[in-house]
Amino acid sequence: MDNTIEDTNEDNKNYIKEFTEGLRFILNHELFSKTLIVFIGINFFGSFLAVLPEKMMINELNFLPEQVGIVNAVAGTGILIGGYMIGKRKNIKNPLAYMKFGFTLSILLIPLYILPIYLDMGSTVSVLYIALLFFMYLFLNQISNVPFLSFIQIVVPHKIKGRFFAATQVVNMVLNPLGVILFSLLYDLGYYWQVHLIVTVILLLLIFTMIRKTLLKKSEQLYIQALHKDEH
Repeated sequence: MDNTIEDTNEDNKNYIKEFTEGLRFILNHELFSKTLIVFIGINFFGSFLAVLPEKMMINELNFLPEQVGIVNAVAGTGILIGGYMIGKRKNIKNPLAYMKFGFTLSILLIPLYILPIYLDMGSTVSVLYIALLFFMYLFLNQISNVPFLSFIQIVVPHKIKGRFFAATQVVNMVLNPLGVILFSLLYDLGYYWQVHLIVTVILLLLIFTMIRKTLLKKSEQLYIQALHKDEH
């Protein structure tokens, strides 16, 4: 019993050490710190999508279970198609540019999600509209995330990679549930358009102030150097 407790304590210490070292590495590197701020910010504010679909479809639009199933099925194909298309792309020179492009388009969709709540579209049109939007979101999510993860895998030094992912996972594990709670409360109060307007403005400011052309040039150079290093 004592050995088990000691092993657990040792594992916790090691994980805390990896987290702090990974966080220190990120904060000391401009490219990674700014990119991770954007990535974590989008994950936090994007957690509204863990609440909105069912909240909107069931509580506001009174969709039948079959209609909710259709929306989820159509939306889910966005993951498959997006993953397939980005997987077919070869020789991507700058994955960070893909991430910025995909995230920007995703952010511009945010105000459109709630239109069926305010406009009388009819049941059939609302189902098709929401299904298409969530399809686009999941499609663009693949376009953004897959190149970004590829960039991290190649550019981050092997000796720090585990600590890097430990740090980012801990931050996301803390912030994402907080985001879900926040947006659940705001939606319960009926603040749909206010939430989406504010989130859109914050995320656009975040991505265009953090990921500028100079940073994209640095990321391209770093990525190409890392690729050549792996080849040799």
